Amino acid sequence: MAIDNEKIPFPSDKEIKQEIQKIIAKGMNKKPSFWQYMFTMYREVGFRNVFRDLTEIAFTIVLTIAVFAMFVLSTAKYFSWTALDVYTFIFCFSPVIYFVIVFFFFICQKQKPAFEVEMTCKYNVYQLAAFRMFMFSIFAMLANGVIIFWLATEFSIHFPFAFLLSVASLFLFAAAFLYVLLYVPTKSGKIALFISWIAANLFLSYMNSYVYQAFLLNVPYFIYIIIGMAAMYIYVHQLKLFFVKTNIKGVL
Repeated sequence: MAIDNEKIPFPSDKEIKQEIQKIIAKGMNKKPSFWQYMFTMYREVGFRNVFRDLTEIAFTIVLTIAVFAMFVLSTAKYFSWTALDVYTFIFCFSPVIYFVIVFFFFICQKQKPAFEVEMTCKYNVYQLAAFRMFMFSIFAMLANGVIIFWLATEFSIHFPFAFLLSVASLFLFAAAFLYVLLYVPTKSGKIALFISWIAANLFLSYMNSYVYQAFLLNVPYFIYIIIGMAAMYIYVHQLKLFFVKTNIKGVL
């Protein structure tokens, strides 16, 4: 038998590492993106289960809108609302609906007897909360739109500008609120942020209302669009951190 003395080429270390990486990549499932994970969670859990308290949420939103309307109508008897005052009111109080529904969602969940059991499920209250908080911001934005539309019919304000102002205010606060949720575990910290937001805006508008209102009105439209989009981006990024942080804790 003839012996083949031809030398067989042996792969280099670099080629070996590349092939190993290819094998590992093919053998591992591709990690879904944040939005894919959210959609999968929504599809598996279902709308009714994600928002099983939708009636309470809707009632809270309607009640908050009614309180706003009653406040404006009752104060109109003693205070002459100008367009500048309405814009100040919109920027200051746009985050209220979002704060109310998100804050009470956490209170209700943590007071439930089944909270410890839910923490061991595939999707616990924190994962569902990330999805719900995103939807709450949409609900709040739409509810603010209803309020602003009503204000536009009562006062001489420009609806598109007022809505942009509201969106920028809402998502700036929402991003800050989610940061507090991530790093400040106490309820008092969340309440303090909300009170600080309202108090700071009222203080600035009271101390020098002309400068404060002029600042709100003289900022061009595109600046508010940029601010709103940047705040939305930060808010979604904070949601991702919220999701990752709860996963690291082993609650998924």
